[in-house]
Amino acid sequence: MPVERRTVRSGSHARALLARRIRSAPQLIARVARQRLPALPLLPGAARRVVATGIGSSAAQAALLAHLLSEQHEVEARAVPTGALLTPWRGAERDVLVVFSQGLSPNARLALHDPQRWLLVIVVTAVPRPRDAARRQALAAVRRAGGVVIAVPGGAERGLLLRVAGPLAATALSLRLA
Repeated sequence: MPVERRTVRSGSHARALLARRIRSAPQLIARVARQRLPALPLLPGAARRVVATGIGSSAAQAALLAHLLSEQHEVEARAVPTGALLTPWRGAERDVLVVFSQGLSPNARLALHDPQRWLLVIVVTAVPRPRDAARRQALAAVRRAGGVVIAVPGGAERGLLLRVAGPLAATALSLRLA
């Protein structure tokens, strides 16, 4: 069984796993830089705004994307808490929703509960082909609605409370998307 799936029981194992993840950072960023991003099915001017969301460290990638789109590209964009998307979003049919979630947590999946109401949904996640049914169903609904799933290199990062690769790779993807 790979070390990423094993529960870390001792401090020395945890330190070794953390050190390995930190050492892999340059290669991870290089992978993101080379990663082929899918074509986004939008015509210029089709979207009113980009709405980005995420929970925990993923909220930082959402905020970065919204800031860069707004300040550097003059695209109307805003980062919102995932909970704000539980009620009907006025004008969603003209907006692009971008959801950052390394592991597609239940809280993050709340934002994906009705993907067909959005002009386009983009999911940035480390689990683009999940094994469990709930995550699989959420991504299948996004794809059926014409949405796009972008894989974050680095995996789900099991074994430590602290995630290193996913937030780093998702931040680099946020820069690339902008």
